[in-house]
Parts: sequence; C-alpha cells; structure tokens
Amino acid sequence: KSLRTYVPPPVFRMLDRGNGSLSWMNERRHVTVAFVNLLPREESEETRWAASNLQHVVLESLSVTKLFKGTLNKIFLFDKGCSMLVLFGLPGEKGADDAQHGLITARHLLARLSEPPLDVFQCSIGVTTSSTFCGLIGNGSRHEYTTISDSVNLAARMMVSYPGVVSCCPVTMDASRLQRGFEQLPLVKFKGKETD
Repeated sequence: KSLRTYVPPPVFRMLDRGNGSLSWMNERRHVTVAFVNLLPREESEETRWAASNLQHVVLESLSVTKLFKGTLNKIFLFDKGCSMLVLFGLPGEKGADDAQHGLITARHLLARLSEPPLDVFQCSIGVTTSSTFCGLIGNGSRHEYTTISDSVNLAARMMVSYPGVVSCCPVTMDASRLQRGFEQLPLVKFKGKETD
C-alpha cells in the first residue's frame, strides 16, 4: 500500500489486474506526449533552484495533469533546469480527447509554471501524438513504466527548438479538434528527420 503514492494510477490498475507476470504490461498504444522544460534564471544556482522550486513544480503539474487524465511519468533534473514527461492515453485513462487534453494541459502548465513563486526564466513544451511502445524498461531488479517512440523524441526536440511556447505536431493539432489558438511556427529541420 505504501508504494501506491509513488506509482502512477494507470500502472497500479494494471498490476491489480495482473497474474503475477509483468511482461503483459508491454504494448503499443496511441498516446499523447507532452515534454515540458523549465529553465531557471541564469543567476540561480542549480541546487538552490531545485530545493526551492521542485516541490511547487510537482504539485502544480500533478494538479493540472489529473484534471485531464494525464500521468506525470518522469521528472529529470539536470544542469540546465528541469524536464518532465506527461502522458495521456495510458490504460484506464484512454479517451477520445487525449490530444485535446494534452494541449490544454500544456497551455495550463505553461501559464502556471511561469508565474511566481517559481523562479523560472522559461517554460517550453512540445506535444506529439502517435502509436508508441508503453511498458516496462530495465531489468528484473529495477525497472520503470514509460513510453518510447519517435514521437517522444520529436516532442523533446520541439520543446528545445521552440522556447517559451507550447508547440505541437500536425497530428496532435488535427486530433485535438481545437478550432483556435494555433499559429504556424518557423520550420526547423530536426537531425535524422526527412521532413520538416
């Protein structure tokens, strides 16, 4: 029971239904991925920034993602700030509006994580939608539930290439059925991609 605090609800639902084996959790799913990056102000020391801001970042992110059936999958803290991976469409949370929920969540996160009391210089978010591998990675003694695909990499590249905004791929825009709030961003050539 004490682990439920640290394991995303969709994963626990799968474990509760399981038969002891974990391999059945691996599958291809159509999910929406939001990659979020927060850059602290240049004068902020990394350790001090993390200590004073990380709890607030997590609480704000969890409150917004829960509203739209998203799952905060990962938080990375590194020398240039903090990044998070938010997923929509995991087992038990799948809906027809996952792309829309991903974009609305991204817009809320951009606004809320850019406000005081956070000491954030810039928040950037890349959102993509596609079929991805969802499941366990790691070995028998340490593993985690995550998603891996080209679209996860694309969301990360978009997050870095379009600073200070929410960017999304055309598939996400179309699937969201949102009628307004989009504008064409400058085209960027991503390494390893055939098209812009």
